[in-house]
Amino acid sequence: MDCKGPEDFEIVRKEIKRWRKTHPMFVHDITRLSNSIEHHISQYSNILVDYRRTRKESYLEKANKEIDQINKLLNTVGKLELMAILSQG
Repeated sequence: MDCKGPEDFEIVRKEIKRWRKTHPMFVHDITRLSNSIEHHISQYSNILVDYRRTRKESYLEKANKEIDQINKLLNTVGKLELMAILSQG
């Protein structure tokens, strides 16, 4: 899964709900992950507000870094999910 922008945030949230259903024994970890992703989403939104106010390109770079952090978390969880599925085997 790859998040490209704000249009993908809802898809990410649906994916987190799916993880909660498929891996109920890891609810605590999924909640921590969800909180981390929501923090990055809110930071992204705040940075874009600053960009709209000032039109400085540095804010766009910071916003892209937040998207990169979300993608990094999603990629890590994707690998962990694969390991969990393979270990059920």
